[in-house]
Amino acid sequence: MSFLQPWLLYGLPLMALPVIIHLVNRQRHRTVDWAAMRFLLEARRMSTGMARLRQWLILLVRMLIIAGIVMAISRPLAGLWTGGLAGGTGSHVTCILLDRSTSMEQQNIQSGQSKRATALAKLRDSLEKTGRSDRILLVDGMLPRPVEVDSASALADLPDTGPTSTAANIPAMLESALDHLEADQAGHAYLWVCTDLRAHDWDAGSGRWESIRARASRMPGLRIFLLAYPAQAQEDFMVRVERVQRNIQGARAELVLDLAIRREGAQAQAQSEVQAEFVVNGTRSSQLFRMESDELKVQGHVVPIGLSQGSGWGRISLPADSNPRNNNAYFVYAASPVQKTVVVSGDDRLAELVRITASAPMDRSLQYAVEHIQPAQAASIDWDTAAALVWHAPLPDGLTAQQLRNFVERGGSVLFLPPERP
Repeated sequence: MSFLQPWLLYGLPLMALPVIIHLVNRQRHRTVDWAAMRFLLEARRMSTGMARLRQWLILLVRMLIIAGIVMAISRPLAGLWTGGLAGGTGSHVTCILLDRSTSMEQQNIQSGQSKRATALAKLRDSLEKTGRSDRILLVDGMLPRPVEVDSASALADLPDTGPTSTAANIPAMLESALDHLEADQAGHAYLWVCTDLRAHDWDAGSGRWESIRARASRMPGLRIFLLAYPAQAQEDFMVRVERVQRNIQGARAELVLDLAIRREGAQAQAQSEVQAEFVVNGTRSSQLFRMESDELKVQGHVVPIGLSQGSGWGRISLPADSNPRNNNAYFVYAASPVQKTVVVSGDDRLAELVRITASAPMDRSLQYAVEHIQPAQAASIDWDTAAALVWHAPLPDGLTAQQLRNFVERGGSVLFLPPERP
């Protein structure tokens, strides 16, 4: 047996406290000989043995109560060999539900370790103290199924325990673990949940929790341990990119960005300023933003780019704080594809009307093109570059009909107009 708080065992000498109190109380009474009490003392000696035994039993119970309190506070963990003495057969499985969300990368100022790294180290020590498990499984929302781990010491070195830039889905992780435990029919299962208790990760209002509770209650050998790190940073800024659009304005090009900057923390100020750095294809610029609330929405921030830069990448960075994982947001951009409309018609006048309509710039960030094809040339349509098709001819058959069906199934749009001759 091992303990999560072994230093509290130094309190076991407190068991002697009832004995000390008993001895002190005995010194408080002074014996005075009195002749008239001799007959009473002779009668009392007949029941002294039983009374003394009762007093010793009461004293022992008091000592055991103190020992039990100390043992409970030190949080004992029964190893697998002691757990087997309590009954039950089958394999022993340890499932680890690791929250790898962005918020778990918040670092401790003293140790310099993130919540995720601290949880892995604590988990490794706890598993090594409790004894050997038949199997150790890692359950993660990013993985399609639980991953088997060779040993507890290998947890920190696995790529599947590294940081991510996503949110966690605790209900889905619990369901995945329960699915595996039910299929495996493990005799004893230990479920470790390592998280920072963010509300959006747990989704407490979800209807899935009732089913999870019911399934867990049907597993008598299931034990659940919560390794929680709910402490918030003093002030933490995070950034995300919501939209990127490349525009051409005459002889120059620009990127139009929609972004959001959010602030969290126990000591977040009502008003604060944050310096954001923009990097586009290696070119840097910066902008100072003033935050009046916990979230700032920036719409239409313009970053000039070269006219020849039809595609590229970019990054928005905030100053370093306690969680470096959410201080950067990356994006890519490219020239908008041409919205091509193909007109299949033998009527030049109708084709010209469609061309005028389909090439109207409904969205100035997009390019529009129209191609006119005679019905006899329908086999030459480039289906991969077409976005829409206007068919003003008898219905096709054979290979052309099949190509048209495939075009629609891939998301293309087709407008059929009746021909001049039925």
